[in-house]
Amino acid sequence: MKNMKNNRIEYRAPSPDDAPLLLDYLKAVGSESDNLTFDGTVSVPLEKEREIIEHWNNDPKVFVLVAFDGQKAAGMLHFQGSGKERISHVGEFGISVRREYWGQSIGRTLIEAMIHWAGHNGVTKINLLVREDNDRAIALYSKMGFVMEGCTSRMFCIDGKYIDGIMMGREI
Repeated sequence: MKNMKNNRIEYRAPSPDDAPLLLDYLKAVGSESDNLTFDGTVSVPLEKEREIIEHWNNDPKVFVLVAFDGQKAAGMLHFQGSGKERISHVGEFGISVRREYWGQSIGRTLIEAMIHWAGHNGVTKINLLVREDNDRAIALYSKMGFVMEGCTSRMFCIDGKYIDGIMMGREI
């Protein structure tokens, strides 16, 4: 994937040298939002994160794009396709954006890039899971062609309260 630049934000695949920035990002974004499947307690050692990034970059079923604002990660999308033959055309993604960058179209840009990549890499179905009460994300996904396909009860547990997950998908 070629690097893209929009204003001061640069969109590119991470390199192993970005591992410290991504660990910082994951801790920050996990701490500031309950909409994610993880919290801010990230315990991946730096060397392991470098290995993970290297794996992403060498796996044809993985698409990772990070929005960088200088030396700071502002948003990230990770798509994982299936290695199983019968479902090799399907994958799922997760996305997050630092709160201070909400409303700046970073999420939309990351998703558009993933959809473009998917269309050129044999992916014909993209899935995602979102909290049922995350209206802002659901609205964005709907605008981008994703439709609600189901519900998973008690998918999230935040402060002892269960929240259902909405499964959404888009055909390419």
